[in-house]
Amino acid sequence: MSRFHRLLRLPREGRSPAVSDRALGLSFSGRFVDEVLSGTWSVLMPTFRSHFGLSLVQVGLLDQVLSWVALVIEPPASLLIDVRSRRVLLTFGAICVGLSTLLMGLSPSYAALVAAFAVYGLGGGPLTHTADVVNIEAYPDDPERAFGRATSLDTIGAMLAPGLVAATGWLQLDWRILLVALGAGALGYAWAIAATPFPAPARDGEAHHVLAELRANVRLVLRDHQARAWLAVLLAFDLFETAMLLKYVFLVEEVGLSQAQAALYGVAEQAVDLVALAWLDRRLDRSGSSGVLPWAAGATLVLMPAWVLAPGVPARLLIGIPLSFAWTLFWPIGKARSLASMPGRAGAVNAVTTLFVLLPLPIAFGFLAQRIGLGTAMAVTGVAGSIAVLVTSRVAERGQAVRR
Repeated sequence: MSRFHRLLRLPREGRSPAVSDRALGLSFSGRFVDEVLSGTWSVLMPTFRSHFGLSLVQVGLLDQVLSWVALVIEPPASLLIDVRSRRVLLTFGAICVGLSTLLMGLSPSYAALVAAFAVYGLGGGPLTHTADVVNIEAYPDDPERAFGRATSLDTIGAMLAPGLVAATGWLQLDWRILLVALGAGALGYAWAIAATPFPAPARDGEAHHVLAELRANVRLVLRDHQARAWLAVLLAFDLFETAMLLKYVFLVEEVGLSQAQAALYGVAEQAVDLVALAWLDRRLDRSGSSGVLPWAAGATLVLMPAWVLAPGVPARLLIGIPLSFAWTLFWPIGKARSLASMPGRAGAVNAVTTLFVLLPLPIAFGFLAQRIGLGTAMAVTGVAGSIAVLVTSRVAERGQAVRR
């Protein structure tokens, strides 16, 4: 067993023999790379805002443009996961996110920065969604554990991102140098993917032509009650996550932290996330994930507005520990269960989730923050998202129990 798999404690028992150690290592690294890159420019949002003189709406538009481009590319790319080469999709995604990060570091204007975010929208989905499917199919009998371990790895990436920003500030280096270096590293990752064989998708023989097979897969997903239930959980998670879209802007402009201090707060938050994922892994050994999502949603329902309204940095940090712990549990359970709900059609499930960006949540949040204040907008959106996760997760878990 490779060092990588020993590090993640991934057993060979129950693993698909079609996936090599190298291929699985690269696929498990997909979201790690995405988290390092996207986490870095997310932490740098206050710097973008001050450097280019942006309004909150313009900051929200950066993420919205990324989402609009993703809306065009991700549905067909996700559908192709089930019927075409995973290596091509992974390589394309890694090249785009690497090139995008390079362009962000070289952007001379807001327009160029918008274009760089658009390029990221081209590659983020093909990279992460394809990697998710490869990971889940490699461990068909234990998808939650596989996705939990992948989430642990990308959480390390999310922790590394603010750490790099903080180190760059303390060393008094230009933020552009960091983005250019990370972009170049991502292009090296793309080269490694291109040189590695990946397992071919499993075809079920229902359709003889690609387009017909794609349409058939989507129809089956939309007709399946359990798949729809877990897709609703992911949509609710997207709503909650929107509340944290401008978290670093809030920490700098409302709380009064410096860019380096806000980045350090992000490192501490990601450390809590790793603890949460370790707890989830042990929970899966003992009694499974049933009941975890409703409990976590109930916790964020109370903690999110308390975090926004807390007086001072120490109180906010104290409340942020359980908030981050609970919030972290949403993603690995919801995503793993949605992908596992339709064996052999995980790409089609991903394709449906990409349609969520039809809802202009980032720019709507920007307008809301501009109108009622950033902190108030975060509290309101966080409460709404928590309620949505609480309701949808209960429905999904009841349906799962009935199916069993």
